[in-house]
Formats: sequence, structure tokens, C-alpha cells
Amino acid sequence: MGYSHAERTFDIAQNDYQYTKDALSFIKQFYSSWPKLASNPLYIAGVSYGGMYAPYLAWAIHQHNEEVIMGNTNETLKINLKGFIVANGATEWSTDPFISTVDAAYHFNLFDPQIYK
Repeated sequence: MGYSHAERTFDIAQNDYQYTKDALSFIKQFYSSWPKLASNPLYIAGVSYGGMYAPYLAWAIHQHNEEVIMGNTNETLKINLKGFIVANGATEWSTDPFISTVDAAYHFNLFDPQIYK
């Protein structure tokens, strides 16, 4: 996601699970660097493939907060997650991007109407 750079192949997120771990790590480091912002409400948004990222990250934050509350971690920061939104989100990547591809191409005049029929 984004335009990141990694020196080692190992550091490149290869799947949604690794992305979620990396994003949660970033959020915790961000609030460690700017603790005054930690009390602000956090909303997560995802568009398209973000329909996979946003719920995973929201769940990971929820799990993190539960661990903090139960005292099962040395961390004390409870992330002030207020919600997440997914707009036009993919939920099953093996099919979602292909459902309306032909219709969309037709309506953008990318091929002759005779072929569409």
C-alpha cells in the first residue's frame, strides 16, 4: 500500500496479515512520538481493496486494546478507535474487481456496442 521502500525483501508486506501488523505498529509508534494526539478519535477509511485493510486493522486495534485492558501486554496505550468506513470496498478479491468490468468498459465507450450485445 502506498509508495513505500524497503531495503530487505523480508520487510515488504506480502499479505493482509503482514500489512495489518505493520499498520498497527505504525499507529503505536506514531502515538508514542506524538502522545498528545493519542486522545483524539481515530477513524479508519478504506476504498476498493481498502475494504480488506480497514476491517482487519480495526479488528487488530480492538484486539490490542483488549490486551491492554486485560493487562496481557507491557503496553499501556489504548488506541482511541471510534470507527471505520469502507466505500466501494472489495470483500472477496477473487471476484469483486471482475463483476462489472465489461459493463463499465461498455459505458466508458471502450468498445463497439455491437460487441457488447
